Order: sequence, then structure tokens, then C-alpha cells
Amino acid sequence: MSAQMLAQQQQQQLLLQQQQQQQQQQQLQQQQHQLQQKQYNPPAPPTTFTLPDSVTNNIPAETANQFLRDAEGRLLWFTVPPLAPEKPVVEGQITGHSLAYLARKEEIEERKRKRRLVLEEEGKVKKKVKEEERDKVMKAAEEVMIKALRKLAGQIIPGKGGNQVNGNGEEQSV
Repeated sequence: MSAQMLAQQQQQQLLLQQQQQQQQQQQLQQQQHQLQQKQYNPPAPPTTFTLPDSVTNNIPAETANQFLRDAEGRLLWFTVPPLAPEKPVVEGQITGHSLAYLARKEEIEERKRKRRLVLEEEGKVKKKVKEEERDKVMKAAEEVMIKALRKLAGQIIPGKGGNQVNGNGEEQSV
């Protein structure tokens, strides 16, 4: 009987070990799956293709002239826009800004520069006015403080401050 009990215990231990191994494997699989989901998936690379001739021939010539072509003259189509799009140059087309725009642009920049100078000057004037007002207020406060200190000195040291205040709050000459 004891041999049977030992055999049963060993079987139970084996089952427990197998269950633990399965759980560990499942946890590893979940972790790997999570890592795969977190990884960066780069976008598909840009590709080029051509349309059938029947479609290409139905595109107006003005529109077709604006697209790139391959060596056989077929229109090239891309899956993504170019990083730095370039406008195709059509013969006789003027590239850049017009002279009228450039002349106007200089006028606008000159006006902005003058306005900026005026604003800076106004700012300096306002700052100076504020400083003068602050100085006036400080001077007035200083004068009031001096008067108050003289009165206080007159109350503390009789005969030195000039006037004294009696018990009724009235000033008396000494």
C-alpha cells in the first residue's frame, strides 16, 4: 500500500510540474506577443507603377505634361507624394515671383521696418514717462515720510521737533 501511495504522489508531482511548465510557456508566449505588438512597423516603401495605355491616353495633354514619364513615355504614378515636390517647368513658363510682387514686397518690408522703429520709439517714450511718474511718487512719499518723522520726533523729544501734540490731538508750539 505504501508503494501505491508513493506512486500516486509522484504522479501528482509530475502533473503539477507539467501544469507549471505549461503556465510558464503561456506567459512567455503572451510576453512575446506583447513585444511584437509594441515593435515599430515601418510604412511600406514607396512604389512606382504605370497605368494601362487605355487610361493614360484618356488623360488630357495639359494634365499629362505635368507628370513624370518613364523611358517608354508612360506616365509614372507613385504610392506616396514626394518628400520635396518640384513643380515641373513648362517651356516659356516664368519661374519665381513676378517683378510686381517683388517690388511690392520691398515696400511692405520697408513699411514694417518703419512701423517697428516707431513702436520701439513709442515704447522708449512710455518707459521714460513711467519712470518719471514713479520718481514723482517716490519723491512725494519721501516728503510725507520726512514730515511724519519730524512730527514723531517732536512728540518724543519736546523742544527739538518744534510742535507738540497735546492729549486732544492739537498741535502746540514749544
